[in-house]
Amino acid sequence: MVIVILYVVNTASFKPEVNRGRTCYITTVMSNGKDDNRRISYSSLGLPLVKECCYPLKGAEAVTAINMDRYRPLIIACARTVLLLTITCYIICLGSYFLNKLGTHVLKRIFQFDFLQGGPFSPAAFTSGIRDAVISESVALALFGTDQVVGREMKLDFIVYNICGVVKDVSRFASKAWAEVWIPYTVRDDGGYQEGINGSYSCCVLLK
Repeated sequence: MVIVILYVVNTASFKPEVNRGRTCYITTVMSNGKDDNRRISYSSLGLPLVKECCYPLKGAEAVTAINMDRYRPLIIACARTVLLLTITCYIICLGSYFLNKLGTHVLKRIFQFDFLQGGPFSPAAFTSGIRDAVISESVALALFGTDQVVGREMKLDFIVYNICGVVKDVSRFASKAWAEVWIPYTVRDDGGYQEGINGSYSCCVLLK
């Protein structure tokens, strides 16, 4: 029974990962040295590689890059009355759109989050690198004591972000969508290296 349960939670579709059955995940890239073909490197994908090779895929209905900061939780702070409240949270940096030509937002396309208030960061904010953030219900309650926090500010890693949406808490079994804060990847350093082939991103491809 334990084996069956583990298999189901890792393969079955459930919110917000409702399209697992037709989603491909590209997580690792291998690069060889140009001169001797012997210097081999394995890592996550660089953002330039995702933009050049994954976004234009004709067989895909939707594509996005995701940077999961799972190993380095960040401090989130807000000023409530005379207190400065801080908590430690995990974040995901992700694209605003799955294939821009579709005009459908990442948080509502492959992943279907339940918004309690507000909505995802806008395309204009994503393109311009405006620091908007979507936070989970638990984070909102911990920081402000309410989930009605759209339009309020918080500090993530000592940088001010505007809260544009609040979503229901996500199960940790949602391995790609789970986080406590979601921000556009345009507000952070790409972290790319080795000519943009290697980097810190993975890629989700929704098949037609």
